[in-house]
Amino acid sequence: MVAEDKRNRALIARIEERLAATGLSANAASEAAGLERTYIRNILNGKSRGPRGENAVRLARALDCSLEWLLGGDGVAPQSASVPPADDLVLAGHKVPARSEMPRDLPVLGTAAGARSETEGAVVMGGGPVEFLRRPSVLQGVTDAYVVYIVNDSMEPAFPHGEAACVHPHRPVKPGDNVVIQVRDESGDTYAYVKVLVRRTNAEVVCRQHNPAREITFPRASVVSIHKILSVAELIGY
Repeated sequence: MVAEDKRNRALIARIEERLAATGLSANAASEAAGLERTYIRNILNGKSRGPRGENAVRLARALDCSLEWLLGGDGVAPQSASVPPADDLVLAGHKVPARSEMPRDLPVLGTAAGARSETEGAVVMGGGPVEFLRRPSVLQGVTDAYVVYIVNDSMEPAFPHGEAACVHPHRPVKPGDNVVIQVRDESGDTYAYVKVLVRRTNAEVVCRQHNPAREITFPRASVVSIHKILSVAELIGY
């Protein structure tokens, strides 16, 4: 038991190292590996043990390291050349694109703002891109696609604080979708909120957040746009 606990601690340390190096959140890396969204987070929280078999191979590929190193091998984190390049490169029949295939030209249009009265998790929109991230192939040619960073924990566990949300402005939006809703206040400033769409009427737009769980209503006249956030699976073509 002591040896197993030691191995788990080492695994957690290496997962955290690779998450920091790749810039991925635990949820995003889990989905990129084709695993449950909370797979890595459960390992980090001690709720589950380390990966085995194909899951371990998928996890190593998503974290861009070798399987041997991830599971306790010596040395620094190498690139993933020693990980078998077959099933772990495919999610639901679609090849996961390499980073070299994704140009760094996807604009981040949100900067963090403080919590604002009735609603939480606002980001200030406008003023031009604050940086550029890699553009997934599904967003190639979508000139007005963009990214916002999640602010605070109002959408935990689906979207942790600091996670990047990729937005496709032209995908149809339906109740239950994660969305960026842009709202203009009385002073003319535009704010964006990352929420779950519940329903739309002629008078209002109702959304939901996870933490604390509650519904939030925006007057329809103040809503500038409602855009769909793509899941990791959608981003790679699922």
